[in-house]
Parts: sequence; C-alpha cells; structure tokens
Amino acid sequence: MCSKVVAAILALAVLVVPRQASVAQSNSVHLLRGIKSFDIVLDVSQNRCGVSQDDIKTSVIFVLSQSRMRILKESRGSSSWLDLTVNITDNCNAADVYIYAYSYATVTTNGEHDYVALWRSGAILSGSDNLRQRVLDEVAARAKALVVAWSSANSA
Repeated sequence: MCSKVVAAILALAVLVVPRQASVAQSNSVHLLRGIKSFDIVLDVSQNRCGVSQDDIKTSVIFVLSQSRMRILKESRGSSSWLDLTVNITDNCNAADVYIYAYSYATVTTNGEHDYVALWRSGAILSGSDNLRQRVLDEVAARAKALVVAWSSANSA
C-alpha cells in the first residue's frame, strides 16, 4: 500500500515538475553548529532500477568522508543522525532524494526530549534516461550541500 502511495505521489510530481526540481534547503545552518558526528540512516527503495543501498551508501559516505564531519561506522546511538531517503517508482520514471540532519534536543517549554530537524535538502527527478546515475549524482550533490552547510556552521 505504502509503495503505491509513493508511486502515485511521484507520478503526479512528474506531471507537475520539470525534469529535475530542487527543494529549498533549510537555511538554519546555525543549527548544525557544534554537531561533530552523525549516524547514517538509509531509507531506500530496495535495489530498484539498478540502484542499490550499497551504491547510495558508498556515494554519500565518499562525499562526507572528505570533510571534517565524523560519520559513525556503526550506529552507536548518536544524538545526531542523517536520514537519507531515496524513493524510486516501480516503472523507473521518477525518484526523489532527500537528506535530513536530525538531533535530539530538550524542549524548553516542557523539558521533554524530542528530535529536531536541523537541516534538509532534496530533489525530485523525472524521466527514465540514465536514472541510476542521476540518482547517485543527486545523492552526492545533496551530501556536498550538507558538507558546505556544516562546514560553514562549524568553521573555527
């Protein structure tokens, strides 16, 4: 059911958006200040249209490893994490790529802990021409945007 809903949403997006549309990234770069390491959580369509989870993970880790940002190799319960979401339609005609940076925080009004979205960036891709490579390129582009934002917030 969920994959049908995602496919329907992406199919509608194909009709409305150009071949590639970017989603405005959060301009709250200052929220990344002081974050030194991240866990990575992958939410990826399983090996669809020639794109595997390993391909995506390799692409994002390669870019992030070129920065001063520490990426935890195994989930160690970090209070900050990156959620990399890639959805590809069953017919390989459209995909979306999003990276979110989250952290746990204490809510000042009630003292409870909750997670906060610190930063986000994404794109919708349409058209089946070389979709695999375009998805991997978009993953790398979004990771590079995160590195720029994180570096800006943590420059000393």
